[in-house]
Amino acid sequence: MRRSYLGKLLATNGESIRLNLRVDAMSNFTTANDYVTVTDGTASIGGSSVESSFIIRAYGASPGGTMPGLAWALYNGGKNRGSYNAANWVNSGMALVAGRVYAFAIVLHPAQLTYDVTIADGISSVSKTNLGFRDSAFALPNTLVFNARIANTNNVLTVAVDSITVSPRPVPPPALSGAQSWAGGYGFVFPGEPGEKYVVEQSANLVPPINWQPLMTITGANQNIQYTDAGATNLSAGFYRVKVMP
Repeated sequence: MRRSYLGKLLATNGESIRLNLRVDAMSNFTTANDYVTVTDGTASIGGSSVESSFIIRAYGASPGGTMPGLAWALYNGGKNRGSYNAANWVNSGMALVAGRVYAFAIVLHPAQLTYDVTIADGISSVSKTNLGFRDSAFALPNTLVFNARIANTNNVLTVAVDSITVSPRPVPPPALSGAQSWAGGYGFVFPGEPGEKYVVEQSANLVPPINWQPLMTITGANQNIQYTDAGATNLSAGFYRVKVMP
């Protein structure tokens, strides 16, 4: 059984995916060939594949490695379309229980080829971050896929999914650090997301209404950005902030 979300994942700077999932019945759900999956990939895939960015799956029994059955597993890929390896499954710590509603929050980071997952069941919540993509890139557009499988056609597996939302991941304002002054001016460091545009602003004081003046626009990369204000040597005082451009 495979169902695809009708929308597309058009991630450039990231997507936030939220959904609720409930397994209502899982008769003889007892082998590694019995599973429920939330994943993504191109429109032609029937389940997870080398085209998947993230893979979330619950098995009826251990698929191998240290991953137990009847628990939500998260695939920590090598970001390289490498061969499937059962040892790459990470135990989320959340058990699969029939009739329980699971709220998933999945955040994709295409530039880093990583994803974060939070799973809540109304009783507790677990989170795992910095999990590697299975794919070596993020195919645009990818399709959100729900896949369920039973080893024996006489068995019963009923899965319900609702409250699906896909939205751009907001980029948080960066924290400034490493402030210092020297002969060439005053500077600081802030983290930059690849492709994001940041504007550095300066004000002489913080008395409302604050008159923030733009100094420079910088495009982020997957590393810290060092900014130096050469004109700061002429200021008796100054305040800075960095904004993410829409």
